[in-house]
Amino acid sequence: MLEIKTHKRGSEIYRTERKKQVDCIIIHHTWSYSIDSCVNHWKGNKNGTHYIIDRDGTIYGMVPTLYKVNHCVGMNHNCVAIDLMRGEGEEILDVQYNALNRLISYVSSVYNIQNIELHKKGLFYHCDLRPTQCPRPIDDKKVWKWT
Repeated sequence: MLEIKTHKRGSEIYRTERKKQVDCIIIHHTWSYSIDSCVNHWKGNKNGTHYIIDRDGTIYGMVPTLYKVNHCVGMNHNCVAIDLMRGEGEEILDVQYNALNRLISYVSSVYNIQNIELHKKGLFYHCDLRPTQCPRPIDDKKVWKWT
């Protein structure tokens, strides 16, 4: 069973009603060292995430996936957002990749997202869809079904 902890600051993240069926997952990273810092930043520009994976692999549910959060222009209504916690210059840790893969499996089963292909269908990095480095650098070989 996947353990997802609710974070007390999640209720502060801007959210609206979802207008489309979820059919993909978008992976992001933070440049912050704490969830509090992320939420403070997001509150200022009405952005957010559904999940954050902390440095120790703990998965925090920030906003229930039945709501839309602003995380990737043009993709907010049909995607679930997952953020990997890391400060600037830090690598994504193996424990985070492991948690990410378990969370991808869980979300894809809840929303019946089938035939996922990283970068092509159902599972994207933010930088696949928008001109950003988020979540680079990331190791494709450690992300879902590559291992």
